Amino acid sequence: MYDWITASYDIKDEPHQRFIQPMVQTSEVKNMFTNTTWANGYITNNENGRKMGYSVSDNRIKIKICPNKYVLGNNVQEAPINDVFETLQDLSNKIGVDLGLFRLEKLDVTHTALTDFVPEAYFPYLCNTSGYSRHVQDTSLYYGANSNKVTLVFYDKVNEVKHGRKKQWGGKQQIPIELNGANLTRFEGRLQSNKEIQRIIGHGAFLGQLFLEEHVMQLQNWWHNSYDSIPKKTKINWQFKDNMGHKAVKETISNLGYMSLGRLEIEKLIELADKQGAFNHRTEKSRIKKQLLGRFETQGMKHDIIKELDEKYKKVEPKW
Repeated sequence: MYDWITASYDIKDEPHQRFIQPMVQTSEVKNMFTNTTWANGYITNNENGRKMGYSVSDNRIKIKICPNKYVLGNNVQEAPINDVFETLQDLSNKIGVDLGLFRLEKLDVTHTALTDFVPEAYFPYLCNTSGYSRHVQDTSLYYGANSNKVTLVFYDKVNEVKHGRKKQWGGKQQIPIELNGANLTRFEGRLQSNKEIQRIIGHGAFLGQLFLEEHVMQLQNWWHNSYDSIPKKTKINWQFKDNMGHKAVKETISNLGYMSLGRLEIEKLIELADKQGAFNHRTEKSRIKKQLLGRFETQGMKHDIIKELDEKYKKVEPKW
C-alpha cells in the first residue's frame, strides 16, 4: 500500500555523530546556502540486500525507504502492513531513535491490479479532471495537481521493473515468477508535502501514524476517491424508435455527434476556445463545460474496458 516514503527527524540535545554510525556512508555534502553538512548513505537489509536511504546533519536525520522493496526484496508485491511495522521497529533499534516519530515529507499510496490488458490500453478512457493537468509519458499517465503537491499516476509496473536502475537501492529487481506474463496496472497517489498528508490523516502526519487502522483506512479511502474522481470515457446510446418525434430524432443525432467526437476531444476543443479568447467571462467556460460534458455523465455508459478496471480496483484492500 505504501511505496516510497520520505521522512525526517529533528535531533535535539544529542551529538549527531552517533546517528551516523549505523549507516554505510557514501558521501558528505555541504549546503552552501544553509551552511549545513549532510552525511549521506544507506542502511542495508542483510537478508535481501535492499537499502534505506539515510542522511544525517548536525540537527536532522532524513530517511527514504520503499517498505515493500526493503521487506520483500521487490515493490511489485505488497508487504503486509504489520511486517513493515516490525521492520521499522528493528530499524529504530539500529539507529537509536523511534522511526515512528519521524515527520512525513512525502508518501506514495499505491495498489497494483492484474488487468486484462496492458496499462496503456486504459489511458484513452481516462479523461481530464478538474484541478489537474493530464499528460502521457511513455507507459505512464500523469495527473499533476495545479498545486504541484499531489500527483496521480497510472503506469506499467512491468515496464518500470524492466527499465529500473540496477545499482540504486540494492540492485535491479525482478518480476516474481508467479506474475510473469501478467499485465500489472498500478495506480498511485503521490503526496509531496507534510501538509497534504495532514489533510488526510490529521495533525502531525508522523511515520508511526501509517500503521494505525484509522489512518490506514483514511489513506485507503483517499486512494479510492482519487481514482473515482477521474472521469472515465463513456459511450452514449443512440437508437431510432417508432413514432419518437422530430425532437427526439434531433436529440439522438446530437448524441451520435457527441459520441463520435468523444469526451477527450470535446475537452480539447473547449480548452482551444479558451486559449483563443472565445469566452467573455471565465464563468462561460465552466458553464459550457458542464453542459457539454454533463451529457456523458447523465446519458453515458462506461466502456467494458473501464468496467473491468473499476472492478479490479474496487476489490483492493489493505494487506495486514
